[in-house]
Amino acid sequence: MQQFVISPSMDCMRRLREISEAVRGMKDVTIIVEPGVYHWKDEQAQADFDALMESRLDYDTHWGRAGIPYNKGVVFEQVENLTIDGQGSTWMMHGLLAPLSFWNCRHVRLKNFSIDWERPLFSVGTVLSHEEDEVVVRVDDDFPVKGGEPIWALMDYDRVVRRFGLIWKYRNMSALELIAPQTVRFHASLREKLSAGSALILRHVGNYRPCIHLWESEDVSFDTVCLYANPGMGVTAHYSRDIRFRRFAVRPREDRLMSTNTDATHFITCSGAVDFEDCYFEGMGDDAVNVHGFYNRITELADEYTVVATIDNENGTQDLRYDTPRPGDTAEFYDSDTLLPVWSAVVREAQIDEARWCVRLTLEEKLPSFIRKNMVFTKSSDTASLRIVNCHVNRIRARAFLTQTKRVLIEGCRIERCTGTGIHVNAALGWCESIPCEDVVIRHNRILDCGYGDATFANACGITVQTKCRKKAVGVHQNVVIDGNEMAGCGHNGIVLSSMKNAKVCNNRFSNCSAAVVVESCDEIELWENEYGGGRIVYAHESSPLTVDDEDDDYTLPVY
Repeated sequence: MQQFVISPSMDCMRRLREISEAVRGMKDVTIIVEPGVYHWKDEQAQADFDALMESRLDYDTHWGRAGIPYNKGVVFEQVENLTIDGQGSTWMMHGLLAPLSFWNCRHVRLKNFSIDWERPLFSVGTVLSHEEDEVVVRVDDDFPVKGGEPIWALMDYDRVVRRFGLIWKYRNMSALELIAPQTVRFHASLREKLSAGSALILRHVGNYRPCIHLWESEDVSFDTVCLYANPGMGVTAHYSRDIRFRRFAVRPREDRLMSTNTDATHFITCSGAVDFEDCYFEGMGDDAVNVHGFYNRITELADEYTVVATIDNENGTQDLRYDTPRPGDTAEFYDSDTLLPVWSAVVREAQIDEARWCVRLTLEEKLPSFIRKNMVFTKSSDTASLRIVNCHVNRIRARAFLTQTKRVLIEGCRIERCTGTGIHVNAALGWCESIPCEDVVIRHNRILDCGYGDATFANACGITVQTKCRKKAVGVHQNVVIDGNEMAGCGHNGIVLSSMKNAKVCNNRFSNCSAAVVVESCDEIELWENEYGGGRIVYAHESSPLTVDDEDDDYTLPVY
């Protein structure tokens, strides 16, 4: 076993880089970072930050895709049995930097540290005036501005109810013009008028690299780790397996309103289990948790065993690495109108062309005659299960949990003041994220004051199960239990069920929901022992009859 100690007198990032090079391919490594505040500075990261904030660098640059460089903090490769214990230290980032990456690592333990940004890639200020398309803002001193800073997105914040507001916009806004110290003017076409005195959050970048990136890694745990900020997502895992979070937090520093610019955590075509317990999320610019794969669209039938395909999402994948079923995986093919499965086969070979953003996929079986161009496929074998227990999501833009996977348990969570739907069970052709969901249990959660703004789906404040594709179809999602939840809404729908088969909705309490439960394009839906609080049950004609029963009924829950 090798042990390394980093003390406050050392350059933490430089020393970690030296250690990561020394231990590449090795086993049994422990790194202890003694308590203190460590500043991570990189010359190129600072230069790129300056260029971005002067609008000389595109805020939508796809850093990391097809050779586009990005600034790496520390990268661990092919390390087994690695522990990094921060002992309560804070790692303060400067510039455009991707702090930590773990590539092809196994049995990694990350604990007892926090990551923050000296100058995050967003600004917060107070609106002084809004006349026609001109907005004047006094920017808080914690976010120094010089003029020329771009605006990738903006959102207001209601200081009275302490939540993100109803006004938001993405792209197509002028850069900041400095008209007095810390006072700026910009032009934007907004659908509503900003009130003088309201708080405004300006994001200067779209989605830079993850704060912590897992690539083809296995058995990674986070214990008492806090991310206060990042110019992209918090933790992103791709082709990784068995990831656990305990007492993990993504939250703003006390004097700020925002934490990560985009998702807190994001999982792409992972396997095994993604497991959260006793975690806290606040202030993100997007979801707390998103688990999914990717739909590849067939562009060519190359031969009787082979298809050529691409991912149509204009932003690529969240870590800009191509995603496709790999040799030995089962690829499932879907009707591109409904996302109903039509065929599956084991993959023999996958030739990825990152530069052209496509894959040549060869299967073990001949393609049936009904497989055609523009159909989509994704990996359907060994998809990651998702467990989220006793977690708290508070005051974020978008949804708490977006689940696009199988074998899901969301239990005992408090979800409040999210602009979007509290829990979103989904499969989406629109943004190419798969897979249809099966065996989902959502129980004993409190979903409060959600679904009032941006990222609300099916007008649902509590829970929605749906597809985002051209046509709704019965049975895309299957086997969902929604049991014993409290939904205090904002006058919209409580639960929306669409494109599914076999759901049990029982023992839930609704308040301030115009429709407690909406059902469309579904079959075998049972409702009983719910307190609807005056909300209606809305039943679409294309669904089979509901079973609504006031008596107790037994049902079997999946075991986790």
